[in-house]
Amino acid sequence: MENVHTFFIQIDNVSVLVHNTGEEKVAVAATRARAGKTIANSNGVKIQSYGSGDSHKPAHVKGGGKEVRIGPNGKPLKKQPELSAKQKKVVQKNKTAIIKELRKVGKANQRAAACT
Repeated sequence: MENVHTFFIQIDNVSVLVHNTGEEKVAVAATRARAGKTIANSNGVKIQSYGSGDSHKPAHVKGGGKEVRIGPNGKPLKKQPELSAKQKKVVQKNKTAIIKELRKVGKANQRAAACT
């Protein structure tokens, strides 16, 4: 591992970004990265984040139509299909939870980037 600068390890279902300092006494500096989570699962529609290992921070809407990546505003990202009526209802009902989760993912991404 001495030639590897940064890498991820898994501890209790949590990804940890490890920064290899190359020093014997201080082997690594780590930041806790967020694992992805299910934000909502209702009426056959699931909204998920994929944690800080994801280079972007959209939520993924699955079921009830085509899979769609949405931003914190609940709207599809560029070049994504429109949400179906069923998906829109679940997104609207859970908009606050989507915003909160995607902010957490964004902050975890920033912490992880600071260690690389």
